[in-house]
Parts: sequence; C-alpha cells; structure tokens
Amino acid sequence: MKELFKNSIYYIGSLKIFNRFIRPWRGRTAILCYHRVLPDEIVNVDKSPLKDMVVSVSNFEEQMKFIHNNYTVVSMDQLIDHLNSKSKEFVVAVTFDDGYIDNYTHALPILDSYNIPATIYITTRFPEKDCEMFWYELWELINSKNKIIFKNRGKFYKFKLTNNKSRIIVFNKLKNIINQEDPLSQKKIMSRIRGNVEKINYFNICLNWEEIKNISQYPNISIGSHSHSHYSFGILNDNEKNTELYHSKKLIEKNLGMKINHFAYPFGQMKDCNLKDSKILHDLGYKSASVAFPFKLHCNSFNQYYLPRIVINDSPISTFKSKLNGCINLFSYLRNKTPNDILD
Repeated sequence: MKELFKNSIYYIGSLKIFNRFIRPWRGRTAILCYHRVLPDEIVNVDKSPLKDMVVSVSNFEEQMKFIHNNYTVVSMDQLIDHLNSKSKEFVVAVTFDDGYIDNYTHALPILDSYNIPATIYITTRFPEKDCEMFWYELWELINSKNKIIFKNRGKFYKFKLTNNKSRIIVFNKLKNIINQEDPLSQKKIMSRIRGNVEKINYFNICLNWEEIKNISQYPNISIGSHSHSHYSFGILNDNEKNTELYHSKKLIEKNLGMKINHFAYPFGQMKDCNLKDSKILHDLGYKSASVAFPFKLHCNSFNQYYLPRIVINDSPISTFKSKLNGCINLFSYLRNKTPNDILD
C-alpha cells in the first residue's frame, strides 16, 4: 500500500500540468546516486531490503535515455564549475557508490552509448581485497536463521524470524544499531550474530584495481573516493576521518596515476555527515563532497562539501521524472524529517 501511494504521488508529480508548481523546488542540479545495475531477471525476483540499492538494466537504460534527451548532463568537475558560475541552467550529474563490478559490466556500456559522464566513488579497501560488507552479510545471516540472539553493551537482543517481512524489519533494526557503533564494536556484533559461520568476503561483486583503471580510461568516467573503510563519518573522530579521506585518496591516485577531487560520504544520511568536515576535505585537496539525501540547492549559496543527491532505485520512469522535477526536494522540506522518512 505504501509503495502504491508513493508511486501514485510521483506519477502525479511527473505530469506536465504540475511542472510549473513543482519545478521551483528542483534547484540548480539533480545529482543522481546509484549503487548497482543488474539484469532484470535478478532484480525482478529480489525480495530483500537491499533491493533499494539496485536498478535493473532496462530501467537504467530508460533513465539514461531520458536524461540524455531532456537535460544537460555534466561531470562532477563541470558541476562545481557550474555552481560557481552565475548560470541558472538546471543540470544533472550521475554518480555511483561503493565500486561494484556491475558498474563496469552493465552500467558502463549504457553510459557510453548515451555519452553520459559519471563518477564512481570507490571504497578503497574493496580493491585491496578486504570486501567485508556487513549489510550484505547481515541479510544473508538473517535469511538463513529462524532467530537471532546476541548481547551488546549489556543489552540482550532476541529476534524471531518467521517470514520475509519480519526478516526485513529485523534487518533494518540491526543495520541501524551496527551502523552507529564504532568500528571495533561493529565487528564484535557481527561476530556474535555470525556465530560459527565463516565470515563472507564479497570480492566477487567488487571492482579490482585493474578494472577500476580500465574504467577510468573512458573519457566520460571519473573516479572519486568513498572513504577507505566505509564507516559512517558520524561515528568517527576528526583524526579517523582524516585518515579515511587521506588513505583512500592516496590509494586511488597511486593505482590510477591521476588526481582525485571528489568524495561521497558512506551511507550519506544526515547522521553520517557533518558540515564541519568541510575543512578536512578542503585541506586534503577535495573539490566536493556529496551526501545521499535530497534538498534544494539554492542559486545564491551552496556548500561544495555538502552536495545533495537523489538515491535512485528500481522504480517506474514516472517516479524518476518526478524526482528530477523537484518532487523529492519538496517532500523533504514539507515533512522536515530524517532522510529515512522521506519518500524514496
């Protein structure tokens, strides 16, 4: 019912008759945030909470065709220049988070065919062959158990897992708990949930350095940093943030032989970002930093280290059009809640 309501609202928002009322909310740019692009037959049967990270190949191509035909699509370098100019033109930028192999195998051919620039933000421990991803492993563990029992910080947790709905609810609860713990505590919690099951390394779905280098040689593709370890910056102190940003930047520059200018916050919600990080980013030579929640970027003022992005999932093209029109920024403003509560 909720999904039907969201899609209905977005469909109405995509209609031309409403454009003049909604478009003032789109601001100067829409930065699209993708994670994975996978074949339709895989996406269509996916019932997991991680489906929101995936767009089907057919929907991705339809989306790229639409922005190619209707908007000026720019790189992140061009976007910063645009925002620093007096131009009021609305432009679109395309970005990908984490560094998945399907960005290369499925997304890149489509981007190339429509001559669309894109930035891929790399979590650098992944090509270093440390591909532990608690969010994927957590779902696999939940999906294979009837119950989860563990203790953390003196509190006892017990969850019954009876069907897919209950598993998704538990996943979201545990993901939020884990994500707000310090790195060592995250590993301890996952170890307790895992029990005797061997830890999973997801190297098979991540880009390696050779593949990243091949992608970076495409004229329309740029590489950015998504930190080294993919921890929420909301749980790190300034020294830890500095290390994450510096190490990631230098690893990419060493392996690719090019300067890295752009950063995207891991997880990227309000609790994972801080405007005070602008100084650290600036001092390390970054030109921009992007979050993963929407808001209207005003013409007269903006912070290049706190750029809004619209997370794109496998929804109808009407939803995609409506988000570009400014609907999602309007919803964000009206509801005035955390990004997790905003229609996505």
